Amino acid sequence: MSEANWRQCAEYEVKEVSIGMHTLFVYQMRELSLDDMFAMLSEMDSKQTEISGTRIWTGSLALSHYLFMHADILQGACTLELGAGTGMCSIVAKKLGAETCIATDGDDRVVQILTRNVQLNKEAVHAHVLSWGDAKSHTQFCTEFPDLKSKLNLILAADVLYKAMLIPLLFNSVEFFFSDSSDSEQSRLFLLCHVPRAEVSHDMVEKALKAARFEYSVQSVQDIRKLNPKKILEMEECPENEYLQAKIYCVTAIRGAL
Repeated sequence: MSEANWRQCAEYEVKEVSIGMHTLFVYQMRELSLDDMFAMLSEMDSKQTEISGTRIWTGSLALSHYLFMHADILQGACTLELGAGTGMCSIVAKKLGAETCIATDGDDRVVQILTRNVQLNKEAVHAHVLSWGDAKSHTQFCTEFPDLKSKLNLILAADVLYKAMLIPLLFNSVEFFFSDSSDSEQSRLFLLCHVPRAEVSHDMVEKALKAARFEYSVQSVQDIRKLNPKKILEMEECPENEYLQAKIYCVTAIRGAL
């Protein structure tokens, strides 16, 4: 099955998602047949395009629930989401009180879906293409948002690490966007929700965090699940066993950047 064939077979739907008292509408790709799924996974393994962003993933749901339970960190915040996919976390952040939300993804087609979701939910979230670890992409992005680095205080990433090669690229972008030291008193936080996938275990993520000299704490999602367990279990996209494997890494110091 070729890339063109599985894309032609893909169907889309609008999914209603509950995050606490908030309801979101998420435009996403329906489940594929097994043959089409294998074709998509093969493309993900062989190409740089992040086509995985066409669906809700468990980590996005878990991080959205975490944000709801810690809405205080969002009040008046300037947030940047990396590998946003459907944009669910950024939309939730905006609903919970963030002042500026920018949701990014490395694939143009995914950003089109992201833009549609922003419009569906009628939230003032910016959608933009951004490639991790790419100096040219970073520079172009900062041209669009010239004040971002001085105002940014929260970076979000959910369920984005399914290949080991992505870890240093993600961390490079986090370091870059938190590298403005004009306000040393400004609190800055990087929230990474990871669900073990393929070759990327929690152990691998933690070793990479330590190697990069990132200071962090780990939050389990066990308590988050109590928020609305029925709704979580009803979502076929987010199996319970995956949800319970998720961890949220709260990074509070990134070398000299934070």
